Amino acid sequence: MTVVTGGLYELVHGVSSLEAAIAYWGRFGYRVGLTGEMSMEESLRTYSVASSMRSVRLSHGESDHGLIRCIEWEKPTGPGIGAHPLRALGSRWGAMLNTNLLAVQNHCEQADIAGETQHWIHSVRQDPAGPNPAPFVDDGVHVREMVLCREETRQVLFQRFGYTNPTYGSVIHDSPFPTSQVTHAGLVTAGDPEGAGVFFYERALGLLMTRDGSVSGYSDIASRNIFQLGEHESYRCWDFDDPTSGSEPQHWKSGRLKFIHFDDFEVPDLRAQSRLGSVGLSAYSWRVANLDDAARSCERNRGSVLSSGPDEFGNATLRVLAPDGHDLVLCGT
Repeated sequence: MTVVTGGLYELVHGVSSLEAAIAYWGRFGYRVGLTGEMSMEESLRTYSVASSMRSVRLSHGESDHGLIRCIEWEKPTGPGIGAHPLRALGSRWGAMLNTNLLAVQNHCEQADIAGETQHWIHSVRQDPAGPNPAPFVDDGVHVREMVLCREETRQVLFQRFGYTNPTYGSVIHDSPFPTSQVTHAGLVTAGDPEGAGVFFYERALGLLMTRDGSVSGYSDIASRNIFQLGEHESYRCWDFDDPTSGSEPQHWKSGRLKFIHFDDFEVPDLRAQSRLGSVGLSAYSWRVANLDDAARSCERNRGSVLSSGPDEFGNATLRVLAPDGHDLVLCGT
């Protein structure tokens, strides 16, 4: 049963200052959309968070997905996982298409000089399968990826070379860092995939599986650097897309959820520090056609509905704990 309408809607961040968050995301082409606020009683009813708050939904061009919601809690439940590397349970991140990674990297280096807390990895090249292009003869097809984890934000930025995909990311070219909306988002799981809840998003929400457990290991330079793989370590990857996405790469739509799954290699568990109400990236949200159907579907598939009520923008909402231990916000359309 298809429950969601579209791809991943929002990445929900707890922030220490709405104004600072708006300025930061503005560098990547995001602009203020809806604003709202809630009393402690309203927030407790809808989100199970005992704190008043102010909130803003940041839009990105004409995109109807891949948005950012920033919530300034008066009393956050915790500091979040901060700039911890991507390899951790409780780790989430948003990936965005960028046309000038070097501009972002320059600012990362300046932030290091200023002593700011961050974890970042300079861009590394990821090549698709196929023959290697002749240097200085063939242009080739590849992508470069970089990681930028700061105290309240977690991003993977990628730049394409030699190809385009018009349905997978729309760049705001007049922003300081020309960047698309969030094209896909990731999270880390470990152990038995069934027990870890990897397939909840297909079965409960109706997302379309487009990658089924493909393996990446130490020999893949980008995977090695981004996920800190040892010589004999690997992970498996599952992708879950907008249900209306095509099955072929040229027809993929952005809004994907990507699982990085470690079967039997050590992964720290920071999920208790990465819950809705904490600072940092703490939840993903989807739009659903019918909240009652969504609640029943989640509970049939080992999810737990924690609270419900109108959100700060006036829309009916559910807070759901997925079987992988991560918070979801389901929004009525």
